[in-house]
Amino acid sequence: MKRFSILFCLFSFGGMSALGQSTTARTNADSIIIQRIEVINRMMESAVIHKELTSLDTMYTEDFIFTHGSGNVQTKSQWLKSVGSGKAEYLSRNLDSIAVEPHGDVAVVLGRIIIHSQSASSDRRYGIRFVRVFVLRENRWLLLSHRTIAEWDIK
Repeated sequence: MKRFSILFCLFSFGGMSALGQSTTARTNADSIIIQRIEVINRMMESAVIHKELTSLDTMYTEDFIFTHGSGNVQTKSQWLKSVGSGKAEYLSRNLDSIAVEPHGDVAVVLGRIIIHSQSASSDRRYGIRFVRVFVLRENRWLLLSHRTIAEWDIK
């Protein structure tokens, strides 16, 4: 019985140690995913400002959907066409309050963007809250969905 107790304790603590290691490994893996997604988000915002449509095309899935605060829904090609149209210039798109939740090969991103845009008829500053869903496909994180959940003007 004493031998069983010793073995039980060894396996139990060994198991706890292994669990601790896998939790640490997962935390490190999650940290890497979070950092990658944060970098991709910043790169996307810069690419929108500079109308780098070729770069943007590689950052979205083919079935990407963009849902605006107005309720307007755009496919990938519609969104890229609107970015490149020249109707509005994005002077700045500053990410703020970003939270990345990794879930294996899916990452949910919550955050805000403070936007300054200009067109022939207006100079607009506004903010949006969004939810973005990234998926890992062929070893690359791609944006599957962007949904604006709140929008407000900044005076």
